[in-house]
Amino acid sequence: MISQYKLLVVMIVAALSGCQGDENTTLESGNDNIYVPIVKGEVTLPSLHVGTTARGTYEYFDPNVQPRKEATSLYVWRDQHLAEVSKEREIKLDYEHLGNSLSFCVTPIAQGDKNTIGQENCSKEVEVKEPLADKPTVVDVVIDGNTIITVGDTLEGTYSYLHIDDLEQGATELRWKADGAEIVGKISNLIKLTAAETEGKEIVFCVTPITAVTDNNPAIKGDEVCSDITTKVLPFSGDAPVVESVSIDGSPFVHAELTGIYQYSDANDDLESNSQYIWKRDTDVIPSQTEKTYKVTSDDLNTTISFCVMPKAATGLPNSGSETCFSMDKVIEEIVENAPTAKDVIISVDGGIATVGKELQGTFTYTQVQNAAQGIADIQWKRGDTIIKECEDNESDCLTYVVTDTDLTNENIIFSVTPKTLYETSGVLTPSSAILASGLKLSGKLEYNAEITATGFGDFQDLSAIEWRINTNTQDGPLGDTDPGSRTSILEANGASSYRIGVVGDSKNDLDWNHSKLVDARNFIGKNLDVCVNDYCINASDSQVTGGMYVTGSVDNKRTIEPVRYIKNGQANYHRPLTVLEVQNKTLGDLPTFKHIITLNGIDWAAYDHDDPSNKDILNVCRKLDKGQWHLPVSWFKESKDYVINQFSSDGNNPPVVQSDSLIAISKNLMKDTTDELSNVFGWPVAKSSPYASATMQKSNKSLPFRVFYFDGSNSSTTNNNVARVVSCVESIN
Repeated sequence: MISQYKLLVVMIVAALSGCQGDENTTLESGNDNIYVPIVKGEVTLPSLHVGTTARGTYEYFDPNVQPRKEATSLYVWRDQHLAEVSKEREIKLDYEHLGNSLSFCVTPIAQGDKNTIGQENCSKEVEVKEPLADKPTVVDVVIDGNTIITVGDTLEGTYSYLHIDDLEQGATELRWKADGAEIVGKISNLIKLTAAETEGKEIVFCVTPITAVTDNNPAIKGDEVCSDITTKVLPFSGDAPVVESVSIDGSPFVHAELTGIYQYSDANDDLESNSQYIWKRDTDVIPSQTEKTYKVTSDDLNTTISFCVMPKAATGLPNSGSETCFSMDKVIEEIVENAPTAKDVIISVDGGIATVGKELQGTFTYTQVQNAAQGIADIQWKRGDTIIKECEDNESDCLTYVVTDTDLTNENIIFSVTPKTLYETSGVLTPSSAILASGLKLSGKLEYNAEITATGFGDFQDLSAIEWRINTNTQDGPLGDTDPGSRTSILEANGASSYRIGVVGDSKNDLDWNHSKLVDARNFIGKNLDVCVNDYCINASDSQVTGGMYVTGSVDNKRTIEPVRYIKNGQANYHRPLTVLEVQNKTLGDLPTFKHIITLNGIDWAAYDHDDPSNKDILNVCRKLDKGQWHLPVSWFKESKDYVINQFSSDGNNPPVVQSDSLIAISKNLMKDTTDELSNVFGWPVAKSSPYASATMQKSNKSLPFRVFYFDGSNSSTTNNNVARVVSCVESIN
């Protein structure tokens, strides 16, 4: 079980108040109707069967000194998906409900005008089952007709209806199926076979018997029974399909697009399917041209183009007709026309500044002195000498380009057009005026006491108006940084291209720091950092900065300012404790699952049990962190009959053992703190509510086997086994 170590303020109000509904907020004097009505006991349902009327059962109770009578209580039936089925006390069950699980809920309402609405109570879900009465049956379900059946034949289905109690037949359901799929709309016992529905398929006739509705019995469905399947339905032998009115739409010029036109017909109403299209150059078939359209090439010059169709029918026999052709009445010529021009070639952007994520819109005006029809232009987008997009202006989104981080280079972006006529006479490549991608790039580490550097591009090359924004008004970490509008500007960093996160003055450790100051590490850890120039802002976690930690809340999947990750002391380097999400997301290694959560400054820190030498979760946090380069530190540095210096030496744990470089020295000199919060310089958990684990085991007191670190200035010591430990791992500095 995950436990939460949080400071809770609990207010116990020694009064009973009706808080179950909107009317229960005011209490009358003299204990007059001070309680809402309730449902006494459980709400129950009988067994549910199709054809019955079900009624929910409950006991209304008003707990006031003078009980009030029940008014019109509210009822609702819900299915297993919590969808409302009915709002009545009773429900008539039919086959629509079969297989669903229903619950009945009641909200008790008392007579009067105060504290009248109680809390909704619901029964357990009960599955709706088959009717209680015997089902009807059918026998001798057969198809009358020839053994060999053909499109156009009429089949008749027959059956015999039976019921053990001689209940009369009602609206029995009849179905015809072709290859197992129901033929829509065929619900009588007769069917005429059509080509589209049945050709080449096996037919079956199915019956679902239903009893008649009487005063005492609902309609009861039996089980569907189907006939034997037929042989496959043969196609009807009739006339071949034909095509008429074959023609070509288009002009006889090189680069023109031609379209074949024709009308398909079939005397037997067989539908068209995959008719063959053939284009010919004089009498020769043009290879690979099998579509309705054909674009004329220079190979066709001085030849006659023909379009031919061989009709194909989807059903019936014969299913292929004769080829019919149409030839153009003029030979193909090469048209001579002046080159077109592109005028007013422009890049526009909403707001006028091409920031990352903005869409650039390219436009141009086509002109040609002979008014030749416009064709498909070639489009090119370039950044400096690099082509970033090439396309044709009939393609989707060709005339737009979305600015990316890659474009932040202070190189010009240019939109260029090569206009063409309908017959592909090309104009010259015409560029637009240049535009610069504008934005900021950040580098550095998203870590307290680390430096972030901003570089401006385009309209933001001048950083004199830059602002560094963090919500430093609170010390509750990510819980206090969910409102971007609350961020405050870090005045001493404004106008500077670099900012060292949170540093004020030259404080080196907690002993130098004045806790009465309003702004320290606790005001920065877990917060978002925004960097803004005028109205343009970027979040540091969206940039190329490294570091940072993932936190919960509305900034999920965003990295926020992390505590100082490494503290170097002499020849030892200590890694800060890990958060719950850092353990979960496995980016730092396949770390053991935390057993507890210690919440400080709105950050959930991962904590573990550490009272049994066989439980090596805390060791494995270090041995698996960053590919296993870390070790669990020790808290005892000399041989003694009372302590084992390194309980996990056989497991590869090899921490430094110089006392002056130890976590104990850090706790005494750098992070002394008796408050239950974070170090105000490093942002690490401090004090006895968050003890740090070690690899040192006590020999004599088996109930308190491991020594731990406190950041309260005292020596390290043991702690009760039920206190969760956080972990700071160590490595030697070579």
